Amino acid sequence: MKINAIIIFLIISLISCEKENSTINFKGYWVNLSENKDTLLIKDYFIFRTNFRMPDSSLNHRYKYDIIKDSLVLTYDGFDKVYFSKPFINKFYYTKAEQILTIEDFEKVYPGYKGDVFKRIKLEGQ
Repeated sequence: MKINAIIIFLIISLISCEKENSTINFKGYWVNLSENKDTLLIKDYFIFRTNFRMPDSSLNHRYKYDIIKDSLVLTYDGFDKVYFSKPFINKFYYTKAEQILTIEDFEKVYPGYKGDVFKRIKLEGQ
């Protein structure tokens, strides 16, 4: 009887962990802590990357994203799509209390940007 209870507890724990990762809310505006001009707008299934100094090109850098366990699968879908046809898989870390998102090697997804640590400055829709 105790073994059945332990097995049920383990199954429920594993299911809870899977759900926790898939319900992370990344939506909102994020600023790069290395370069304050580099910002992300994360919406449903898309990440838009822009530069405060060039607001007219804000839609040029767009990524489709999907969350798989501890990684983001990023597919570049922006202005320079022809150069980045393969998806990138980047591990991410999210600190809810501090609203910090780290995307490992994110600067390699599109050259010219430095840093991979972002702080949420505003939730989407606010």
